[in-house]
Amino acid sequence: MYAVDFPAKYVREKNWLSYVRRRKWIRLRRYVTTNNWADVPGIHDDPVKEPFIDVAIGGHDLIGGSCDSLAVWTVTVLGRVMFRRGVSTSLPEGVDWFHVTIPHGWEVNQLSVGPTGLVWAVTWNGWALVRMGVDRNALEGTHWVMVEPPSGDSKLLQVSVGTNAVWAVTRNNRVWFRKGVISAKATVLVENAKGTGWIEMVGDMCLVSVGLNDQVWSLGADERKTLYIRTGVVGYDLSGKTWKPIILPRLNIAASYCSSEGSVPRFEDGMNIAKLNISDVPGPVSSFNESSIVSSTEISNKDISDGCETESELEASVESQSSSTTLDVVCRNSPLTSLLGTQKLSTISHVSSLSSLQNSSNWVSAEDTGYFDDTYLDFAWSWISGSGCLVDGQNLPNWFTPGLLGHQAVVNEPWRKDILVLLAARHIREIETFLSYEQAIDKSSWVITVKAQVLLEGRQPIWEDCKLELEKTRAEEGFESATLRCFVQGNRLSTCEKFIFTMSSITCTVCLSDYQKLVLAVYTARRTMEKWPLRVSFSSDSELEDWLTLLSNTCCESRSIRGSPSPKAIWSLTSRGDIFTHDPLNGSELTDKLNEFFWRQLGGHLQVIESCVAGIVWGLGYNRTPWVYTGGWGGGFFKGMDNSSFGINPMHDERLMFIYENQRWNPLTGFSNRRLLTDRCMWSDKSGRRECTKENTKLPSIHWLWTTDWLVDFHTPGGVDRDGWQYAKDFPMVYHGTKGLTDYVRRRRWYRKCKLSTFGPWEELDSVRLVDISMQVDHSGCPMTPVRLWAISVKGEVLCRIGVTHSCPKVCFL
Repeated sequence: MYAVDFPAKYVREKNWLSYVRRRKWIRLRRYVTTNNWADVPGIHDDPVKEPFIDVAIGGHDLIGGSCDSLAVWTVTVLGRVMFRRGVSTSLPEGVDWFHVTIPHGWEVNQLSVGPTGLVWAVTWNGWALVRMGVDRNALEGTHWVMVEPPSGDSKLLQVSVGTNAVWAVTRNNRVWFRKGVISAKATVLVENAKGTGWIEMVGDMCLVSVGLNDQVWSLGADERKTLYIRTGVVGYDLSGKTWKPIILPRLNIAASYCSSEGSVPRFEDGMNIAKLNISDVPGPVSSFNESSIVSSTEISNKDISDGCETESELEASVESQSSSTTLDVVCRNSPLTSLLGTQKLSTISHVSSLSSLQNSSNWVSAEDTGYFDDTYLDFAWSWISGSGCLVDGQNLPNWFTPGLLGHQAVVNEPWRKDILVLLAARHIREIETFLSYEQAIDKSSWVITVKAQVLLEGRQPIWEDCKLELEKTRAEEGFESATLRCFVQGNRLSTCEKFIFTMSSITCTVCLSDYQKLVLAVYTARRTMEKWPLRVSFSSDSELEDWLTLLSNTCCESRSIRGSPSPKAIWSLTSRGDIFTHDPLNGSELTDKLNEFFWRQLGGHLQVIESCVAGIVWGLGYNRTPWVYTGGWGGGFFKGMDNSSFGINPMHDERLMFIYENQRWNPLTGFSNRRLLTDRCMWSDKSGRRECTKENTKLPSIHWLWTTDWLVDFHTPGGVDRDGWQYAKDFPMVYHGTKGLTDYVRRRRWYRKCKLSTFGPWEELDSVRLVDISMQVDHSGCPMTPVRLWAISVKGEVLCRIGVTHSCPKVCFL
């Protein structure tokens, strides 16, 4: 195509004004290895020269990276680490191999890659290596850091990396959890990548695997290699609670096969074919369904006698690491109409999709088949990979329920009955005999303390060291009282100053952290009127959240507040997005004084919230996503028993952080960073009172993660020029996007996007992004009566949601 110059409008025909031309080249690439294996070239022409012994894939959730890029790492038999460059969903075989050097004298035997690209490797001497510098610009990283094994006697054998969890198995079959790993911040701090210490878990395992949501799978170190799943794994407790065995059903097949070509073995009902050699059985390769692990071809139309069907399917999920050519199956009363091929079956190291177990007709439950003796069934798990499996550890599928036959066998054992008899006799002898006696001590108390800093009131408020103490007293019937004390002994104080609060007098506890301090504010009715709460600063985010949880729960306990807020509760939000509710009908005394309202915090993060008398509560996140209240409580920083047993869901939100670059005009140099003594800092917030640079601008909490770099905002209110600057006569004035003769200062706004991951009693609705919502105000309050809900989308559309009730908040917008 021709044109006058680059770039211009191109036309097909050439004329006398056509001085440039261009031609578009197209190359069509067709990926033809679906449902088959594609041969990936090795390091050398001869694959036997240096074969691979381990491979790991991850990096699909790399922050700021491409959504289709993957990180493939391998280990050779010589202990070298190789990285496959150019791997993506459209080019899964990659381009070439890149040798990643390791410290001199070290050799790697196993490695694991997490979803965010974090790489851990295990060396032959039992140490671990962690790859640093992995980001979207350098998937292979920059250097290694060393991690010691848990102890001198516990050398590492295998490691598995998740999103924010690292699990390992040592050579003595002990399981270890690495605490302090935050893979999304691995490039910021070395401790986030390598963690802070090892925690030993209960149980003996030979292999562990971490799933997409940090769910953990493992194989026991016993002879049967029992398959386990870790229960209780949630975002705030990644170590979980216990190991739960999974009793997977075994495939039973009874079959007979005949062919017109030669003599073929015949399989009778109940016959053990656990050691069937596939290479010895002639016949065509059968067609497998999607849950099969063997590539499929069509079966030939041959005569099959003895009533065998030619279109039945055989589903067998087989797993083996050895080079054995045997297939572990057992006969059952169903025709065998297909065999597994004419060539020897080599190693099959891929596990079928777990979801297919529910729908597969050939899988039968343990209750139907019972358990088989080891001598009859040669079956043991040898490998497990959960890196592509997403399972909620709190709500396991029903096919994770173990069989009951083994439990019933234990219940009927004589030794168990003898133990129960002894326990019953001991209970009568040591407990029931003394029930009529008066309790010697009917009260108990405990005290928890922490060293912190408190902001003292004065002409110039100053932070002083203090000791914060919470004392709780309990009676036999339950909670009685609690007192919060703050002891201050600062340099400017001649005596020790003490603040004492009863928990029933505290009206609110809220986080007021900023870029300098991790602050917890305690409000009472009097301090609310004085606008001076007790501000306590902690040394770490975890310490702040622990005390915020403790004080919030103690305040609710002192007022007998528990459960969901009533439909007439008042909802509010802080500038940080924290959610609070005041419920006059739930354990609180009725009062018309606003400063005496008790505000209870719930988990979640919202920017807009709306409620009505029918008990329906909607909210909008900072990313304009609509959320509806599920009726639960807890979430967020609340842990364990402080959460409700239902309605707590993961929440994600995004927001923009802004800083301003300020400059003043100089007659000699023009606009520069040189400023007057009275000017604001060269990098500041919007008000100009606080210095905010790209380096010292911190995230709101540890639950936030940066997702982009700092970028110039070309949509700043008031308009900007082509470089993003706004001009004014002086700081602060009205800014505009065009420079005038009297404009001596200018500013430019920068933004950076961050993402929050938390939990709360909220459920995400549809994908419509909303700017504002409003509910019907003249509603009767009946939960069954529909509520009209109006909303404005980000496109300016006016939407109405009809039929919204307390039990059915999900109705499409009109």
